[in-house]
Amino acid sequence: PIGRYRHEIAVDDRYIYIFGGGTSDIVFDLKTLPVIDLIDKKWSKIVTYSDPEEGFPKPRKCHSLVQHTIKDNNDNEETFVYIAGGNFNSGPLNDVWRLSLKTRRWMKFRQTSLRTSLFFHDACITPDACMYIFGGITTNSSRSNNLFKMWVAIPKLSVIAWEALLHYFPRIHQASKDFMLEKGVPMHFVKRVHP
Repeated sequence: PIGRYRHEIAVDDRYIYIFGGGTSDIVFDLKTLPVIDLIDKKWSKIVTYSDPEEGFPKPRKCHSLVQHTIKDNNDNEETFVYIAGGNFNSGPLNDVWRLSLKTRRWMKFRQTSLRTSLFFHDACITPDACMYIFGGITTNSSRSNNLFKMWVAIPKLSVIAWEALLHYFPRIHQASKDFMLEKGVPMHFVKRVHP
């Protein structure tokens, strides 16, 4: 592929996928993705499929990307890539998109977007599918140290209960392990506070 910077990558068992990026003059699209085949050790391109209602994400660089694998009740896995924000020729973006690495179909988060257009930020995702986005440059070109939180999948009920406990008991880190167990906090959540 053409040389680029501020792109992002995702990985599965077969490929390393290159998402977007650009140069000082070019911004690469997300319709066709350069990939390196880890088995054949060759570069190629794969075609992605549009969201039926929203089309494709705009080309972008300086965006964030996280990757998350979800298991269903039958232990079947599907890996998704989530991209947020970035910069296009017309300026910063505030959209959030998901790509299934299995079907290679894009889906735009219609009800959710970043609070502000953002680029040069970073993101991570928890095992429970909560994406955190930090920092970046906003629409008015000011640097941000904001931290955004967004669920990209519906968490388990136990995780929702844990989040509520953290909200209503913000000093839980000061509670002893015995106190937490006495109050019925499951051990796997106690270990998050007392490893």
